Amino acid sequence: MKTIKINSLQFGTIIFFFIFASLIGIGVNNTAFYASRDAVISVILSYVIGFIPIIIFLYLFKQDKNIIELINYTFGKRFGLVINIILVIPIIVISGVVISTISNFLVSQFLADTPIYVIYLCMFVVIIYAVYSGIEAISRTALVLSSLVTLYFIISVLGISSNIKIDNFLPLFEHGIVPDIKASIFFVLTDIIPIFIMLCISKKNIRDKENVDKSIIVSYSIGMFVSLASMIMTIGSLGIYLTNIYEYPEYMMLKKISFFNFLNRIENLISIHWLFLSLLIVTISVYYVNRLIKVKKKKNSIVVSFLTLIVIYAFCIVTFKNNTMLVSFTKYIYPYVNLGYFVILLIISVIYFFKRRKVKV
Repeated sequence: MKTIKINSLQFGTIIFFFIFASLIGIGVNNTAFYASRDAVISVILSYVIGFIPIIIFLYLFKQDKNIIELINYTFGKRFGLVINIILVIPIIVISGVVISTISNFLVSQFLADTPIYVIYLCMFVVIIYAVYSGIEAISRTALVLSSLVTLYFIISVLGISSNIKIDNFLPLFEHGIVPDIKASIFFVLTDIIPIFIMLCISKKNIRDKENVDKSIIVSYSIGMFVSLASMIMTIGSLGIYLTNIYEYPEYMMLKKISFFNFLNRIENLISIHWLFLSLLIVTISVYYVNRLIKVKKKKNSIVVSFLTLIVIYAFCIVTFKNNTMLVSFTKYIYPYVNLGYFVILLIISVIYFFKRRKVKV
C-alpha cells in the first residue's frame, strides 16, 4: 500500500466526526439515563476526564508508527500479531454498535417497510468503495462534509433555542454527584475512546505534522462543545422524562425546530447527515483491518473490506436480535468493551515507554 498523506485539518475533522457520531442514539441517551437532569454537568466533567485518553492518544500518535507497527515493535511480530488481533475485537464491536444504531434509526423513522439487511447492504457498498478509494479520499470527503455538519448544527441551535426551558435542568444534583461522575466516565468511554481507531494512521502520514497535535486538541474541544450543546438542546426542549422515553431524543428534539412559524419539518433533512458520520467510523474501522493485513493492492482491499463487513454484520445479527437488545447493550455492556480497549492500549503505552527508555539508556 502506498504511503498516505493527509493534512492535520483533515485528521482533526475525522476526530470530531468520531465524537459527534457517537452521540447519536448512544451518548445522549446513556448520559441522560445515568445522570438525569445533571447530564449537562456530566458532559462538562467528561471534557476534563477525557483529557486522560487524549494524552495517551497523543503519546501513541507522536511515535511516527501506527498502532499496528508500534505493537509489533514492542512485543515482537508473533506476540504482537496476537495483540493486534485482540484489538480488532473491540473495533468490530464499536463498528457494529454504530452501524446498528444508524440502521435502526433509518428503519424506525424513514424506511419502515424496508428489511434492515437491505440497509446494511447499501451501507456496505458505500464503505467498501470508500476504503477502496483510500484514506486520502475519505479525509477529503470528511472535510467537505464538515461544512454541511456545521451548517446543520447552527440551524439546530437557532431553531431550538427558543424552546429551551431552564426548569428542565432543575433541581441540580437531585441524586447526588456519584451518578454524574459515573455518567461522565461512561460518556468518555463511549464517545471518546473510539477515536483510538484513528491510530491506524501514524504521524508520519501527516503532511504538516507540526500542527497535528493542536488540531487533535481543538477537534476534541469542538466535539465536546457540540456534545454539550446537543445535551442542552435535547433536555432543555424535551425535558428529562421524554429524553429517557424516546429512543432517538436528538431526532425528536429536531422536530421542534420552527422558523417564523412557516419553515417546519426540517428534521429529516438535518438528521440525514448522521448517516454519513456513522459510515465514517465504520469505514475507518475497516481501513484499520486493511492496514493490519497489509493490503498492498487496491483490488485486494475489496475482498478484505467485504470479509470484515461480513464479520461486523454477523456480530450485529447475533448480538442485536431486536432494538431492545441493542439499547440494553449500549447502556450496560458497550462502555465496558471500550474500557477494555482503552486498558489494553494503556498497558501497551506503558510497556512501550519503558522499552524505549531502556533502549536509550
